[in-house]
Amino acid sequence: MLLVKLIRVSQHARNVQSILIKFGEPKNCDWCKTPSAFKGSKCFQCKSAEEKYGKPGRCEGCKNNAYFDKGLEAKKKVDNKTLCLLCTLKYKKELHRSGEVLKTKFSRK
Repeated sequence: MLLVKLIRVSQHARNVQSILIKFGEPKNCDWCKTPSAFKGSKCFQCKSAEEKYGKPGRCEGCKNNAYFDKGLEAKKKVDNKTLCLLCTLKYKKELHRSGEVLKTKFSRK
């Protein structure tokens, strides 16, 4: 059993090493500052959001240029704040922990 795990780990390490050789070390995304995928200077989330919603604006939470205007419905879910994806997830997690209920179309009545 231990031998199988070691083989899997070493095979995974070789795969990671080959990816690092091919693409180089990951860099932080230019907009959201999270470690980015290997291609380009933007992470996948920011790249796809830019294609859908245009250039980003300033996030109220982290002050990075990572907020994409997705419309009024999306802003209502976070009390009309302009939050990037990471800050939105953090905000909703804090609401959930504090026991407040998010008023979305999925919440129970």
